This record gives sequence, structure tokens and C-alpha cells, in this order.
Amino acid sequence: MNYIFGVVVMACLVVGGGALWFDQQNSGPGYSPVLQSSIGTIALNASFPAAVDTAPVYRVTGTQDFFEGTPEVMNIHEGVPSLDEAPVIAEKALTVYGGLPADAVLHDVGLMCLKEVNTTDGAIISERPQCVQVIYTQQIDGRPVVGPGAEIMVSLGDGGEVLEVSKAWRNISYARETKIIPVEEAILALNDGNILNRPQSPMEGVEIREIRLGYYAKDISSLQEEYTPVWIFSGIENGNMPCNFIVDARADA
Repeated sequence: MNYIFGVVVMACLVVGGGALWFDQQNSGPGYSPVLQSSIGTIALNASFPAAVDTAPVYRVTGTQDFFEGTPEVMNIHEGVPSLDEAPVIAEKALTVYGGLPADAVLHDVGLMCLKEVNTTDGAIISERPQCVQVIYTQQIDGRPVVGPGAEIMVSLGDGGEVLEVSKAWRNISYARETKIIPVEEAILALNDGNILNRPQSPMEGVEIREIRLGYYAKDISSLQEEYTPVWIFSGIENGNMPCNFIVDARADA
């Protein structure tokens, strides 16, 4: 339910017998209504995305799933490429495996290290490089695809040597349009625990920092005939662990 006061849109959500008010125009960093959800305590600290009436559904036309690697990835490699060099090397390496898909985007580049830790106070004594990981994820018409079934990872060692390559990907084609629920309804679903990737146990210290419309890719071993629109609530748990909550965005689901 929306109320208009001048130019400010306020959304009222009834939650657990009470009500939460969201300032859709001014919500952003520092604005943190808290949901006491069945999946844990969740603070919303994200701007509301623009309203969307419909979004495409895509038909899955094929899958690609493979892994090649060596135990060498666990060893120390002092000559790994820089984080700037690694994506260029990884993309070139993927030509052997059919190349980088047109709907792939660079998601992350990170240095994996073997750490020596003081067991008394937890302080890191030393870090030695093992590999640089380059991760690509799927993006459809500017919208992200999240989940285990849409990721390509390349691990690089000394001099850019390819130590591991893994790919979980679905090929898709446009199928039809479907109506989308407002983000306010998606928040209610999140509060009720009605999500597609429900955690096995309650989560604490979750802060949602971004809300996006996108798609969810199940594990590549699971049957998935279509990519249907979802609301993606992205943030962190306990201060540093990335997390996503996925709510079905279809009005007719």
C-alpha cells in the first residue's frame, strides 16, 4: 500500500503484527529497518529499485558442466600473475574450452593464500600465494544471474599457468514476458522465509545492501527448464561474509 506525501513515497508493510515503513525515495546507506525473519535477523540498508511491471522468462536450451584441475593448486606459487593481468590470461585460457560466453561478466579476481595463524590469538603470522582465481558470472540483458549454476572459475599459478578450470553454465533463449510483484511484496516474502535458497539454519547479523531484479541458477545437476525473474537481496553476514536471498518475483507464481 502506497501513500504519497508531497514527493515522498512511503510503503507500509505489516510484519509480525506491527508495521514497517520504508522511504523508497530516501532509503539508502544508514537507513536500516530490521526484519525479524524466520530465517534470521535481517537489516535492510539498501535503496529500493525502480518499479518493474514485467520481465522476460528465458528457456534453457542446453547446459555446460566441466572441471579440470591439478593438486598443484594447493601448493605455493610465488610467481602468480597480478590481479590486473589475471583476467586477460584467464580469458585467453578459456579459448581451449570454447571461449568466454557472450553473456559472461567478470565477477571477481582474488589471490588465494596459504596462511599461518597464531592459534592463541588468531593473528596471521604469514601468507604465501597459492593461485589467483578469476570468476565470471552470467548476466542477461543487464540483469545478474546468481546461484551455483552460473559460474566460470579459472585458477592461475606461476607465470599464469592454468591450474584449474570449472564451468557451470546454461544456454538460454527468450520465451515470454511475466508480471512482477512489487519489491514491497518481496520483502514480506523474505520476512516470512519464503525464499528459493533457504539456509539450513537461522542466520544472524545479516545486512542487505542491494536489491536487484535478476535470475537464479540452480546447481547444474538440478533440472531447470527456465530462468524466471527473482528479486535478489544481496549483502553480508556477520560483517564480512557475502550472502544472497532469492525471492520469486513472478506475480502468477
